[in-house]
Amino acid sequence: MRDANKSAVALVFGMAILLLNGCVSGNAYQATEHDATAAVSATAQSIRASARQVGDQAMAWQLGHMDQFEDYIPKMHHTADPRNWVQGAFYIGLTQWVDATGNQAGMAALDAVARTNNYELGDRKFHADDHAIGQTYLWLFEQSGKPIVYGPTLRNFAEIMAANPTNSLELVPAGDPSIEHACKKRWCWSDALFMAPRTWLMLSNATGDPRYFEYADKEFWATTDYLYSKQHDLYFRDSRYFDQRSSNGAPVFWSRGNGWVFAALPMIIEDIPAGHPSRGRYVDLYVSMAEKFVHIQKPDGYWAPSLLDSDAVNTPETSGTGFITYGLAWGVNNGLLNDQASIDAAKKGWAALAASVGDDGRVHWVQQIGKSPDPVEMNHTQLYGVGAVLLAASEMLSWGLPEKEVKAYGRQVPERIDDFAWENDKVAFRVYGPAASKTGVSSGVDAWLKSVDYSIIDKWYAAHLKGISYHVDKGEGYDPYHTGASRGVGASVIWMDGKAWSAGPYKGYRIVESGGDQVVFTLQYEIQTPVGKVTEYKTVSLRLGSQLFDVESAFTLHGKPAELTIAVGVTTHDEKAVTAHDRESGWVSAWEVIDDLGIGTGALVDPDRISKIEHVVSDTKDQSHIWIHTRTDAAGTIAYRAGFSWEAAGEILTPADWHAYLRAAARQ
Repeated sequence: MRDANKSAVALVFGMAILLLNGCVSGNAYQATEHDATAAVSATAQSIRASARQVGDQAMAWQLGHMDQFEDYIPKMHHTADPRNWVQGAFYIGLTQWVDATGNQAGMAALDAVARTNNYELGDRKFHADDHAIGQTYLWLFEQSGKPIVYGPTLRNFAEIMAANPTNSLELVPAGDPSIEHACKKRWCWSDALFMAPRTWLMLSNATGDPRYFEYADKEFWATTDYLYSKQHDLYFRDSRYFDQRSSNGAPVFWSRGNGWVFAALPMIIEDIPAGHPSRGRYVDLYVSMAEKFVHIQKPDGYWAPSLLDSDAVNTPETSGTGFITYGLAWGVNNGLLNDQASIDAAKKGWAALAASVGDDGRVHWVQQIGKSPDPVEMNHTQLYGVGAVLLAASEMLSWGLPEKEVKAYGRQVPERIDDFAWENDKVAFRVYGPAASKTGVSSGVDAWLKSVDYSIIDKWYAAHLKGISYHVDKGEGYDPYHTGASRGVGASVIWMDGKAWSAGPYKGYRIVESGGDQVVFTLQYEIQTPVGKVTEYKTVSLRLGSQLFDVESAFTLHGKPAELTIAVGVTTHDEKAVTAHDRESGWVSAWEVIDDLGIGTGALVDPDRISKIEHVVSDTKDQSHIWIHTRTDAAGTIAYRAGFSWEAAGEILTPADWHAYLRAAARQ
């Protein structure tokens, strides 16, 4: 029996479903005559609640039925093989659902199947269907950072690249049962574009080796050039369908075959590195297909199994509809589709999907394993159909949410050893707090690399608590930057007796302003020096639009303002970075490459307050820096600025760009 909250969801959203989908009874289906007003007028809140309910129920039902498949699946084929595409497609949907919800049962299931499979792909080395499960392994790498999970995939793909098959994409019998068809050493059928290319892309992202996606990118467009109809903006399933016609004389374009490609595109677009030359082609292809799907959607919200002939199979079909709904909802949520027709199509598609899921969570109306528009019965289900529903639900869970907030923001993070983190629309930083005092870190400033303008601090820390690592880029940025005992992107020390005396983690904090055009806060530090304990009150401010935060620090010794030599340092990461400086303008910088993308760090001090600039190389880890030396004034204060840029953000791409930015900042 549903609880009261679920009942409310059902009442609010269920009216749209009932009006949209008509009467479903046994194997009979009949759409009602209507204008779909109820479905398109459903509120965003009711849609999100429906997505949560449907997604949770569908996931739970399928995870509870991962054995004895023959009891409920009439056409088994590869269903029982956890390394094959049938289960692989389900787990891809589950990764997206876990990303959206943090569901721990889903997370445990993903980890369990990967361990059961020993992280192995299917037995057919070249066959795209046997590569789909690799997306789950590589997703697990994104959560854990453990390369062991992609080791077998790496070896398999390296062998494919070495072989570099160049056979024709025409689908003809192979005479080899391990391949099925002669062309299947390459991606000669539309389904393959869901199964394999993103696996290769994720492997490039995980390893930092661009060759894997270069191979996949080449093969993706070879397949598209061969199978994509520019006349219809749809994919033929394979070469056998070029000239086929339905019983009503329409070209045969299979709903699920096109849904595979359309669902793959958002995930590929999200994972492509910033600035990749093919990104625009994938976006253009996505938009063209989206426009077509909006135009050919049936009045009941589903897409016909034979997309251009809705009378050929006149029943619902949820796998193709699920993949297409996911793709449309992603486009709406991410601003690629802003027209009302696309918004309405996604809402109607979701209403149809929600109606196809029983109260027990079983997904109905899933066409069985095949290659063309075949008849569907109400009790038909399959794992890939559940995967499609989970993909759609993961996007509808964000339906109508306010735009992600752009703000200057900072807070203490007690849930992660008392970090203090701050950000704006360009950059994000953190320092370590009291709970980190025994971890060996210092008062250096860490860089969180972000490629989006909206706030990410709370999101990344929340994901961290769910075991999802912020050290892996999932499209917004990540933290590959090591600070440790160094000064990081720019922090101060007391310079005394020819050496640096630095504080440990901060002792206290006070937030002055946060959440608007700037964030302002004060951190308290203590530094043990040969002349006694010095207390530093460091007030930090960061404005929207700036790569640099401003610091005003006041130092006291025995309760009085302290006149001290202060050095502001930027780490060279044990000389991995190339340094530069300009004494006249008052800046120092370091430029290095991390994961094939440039990062510029730097600090600025009023040139009139600088006594010297020096580059100190040390054999001790984390102790090589470029330093600006200055002194406190009679009030014990100094001021400086520090920060960074990241090439993936798309604005500062070279060391010359970064130096120009610092010169301009010095003039302000």
